[in-house]
Amino acid sequence: MKILVLPGDGIGPEIVSAGMHVLETLNDARSLGLSFEYDDIGVASLKKHGTTMRSDMIEKARTFDGAILGPQDNLNYPPPSEGGVNISGRFRIDLDLYANARPARTRPGVANGKEGLDLVIMRELTEGFYADRNMFAWGRASSCRLRTLPCPCARSRPRDASALRAPLSSWP
Repeated sequence: MKILVLPGDGIGPEIVSAGMHVLETLNDARSLGLSFEYDDIGVASLKKHGTTMRSDMIEKARTFDGAILGPQDNLNYPPPSEGGVNISGRFRIDLDLYANARPARTRPGVANGKEGLDLVIMRELTEGFYADRNMFAWGRASSCRLRTLPCPCARSRPRDASALRAPLSSWP
């Protein structure tokens, strides 16, 4: 698998470096066949290319099996007219990344966790808290498509009487 690595700004390079250390260690230990290619986004790209994200970056990302996108410092980017592209917003919209699945499980031997916790949180990626000055509201239709991801995910997981479930009638 080919992975595009985009470290980002601020704490991004530090976080991505730590994550890459883990991935490279696993790749070596388990012969996963991962290959990594790094590229610039954010301030590094702004200094080199006059924009926080080159126009070819989305097409480049499409040629990879996955991407690691580090945090960006959007608040300190210049306006879009001066090269300040909202990188994560462009990725979400152009690659149609409308949902973020965040699994959480407790592990045996790890203290301070609720024993047996096995939870997946689905978070919408193009509206709500993720929207910013460079994005616009998509409306009810895009909110409704988020329903298509949690349902199959929920059906594939073990059922537990203590599980929290929001009825679809409470969704927008």
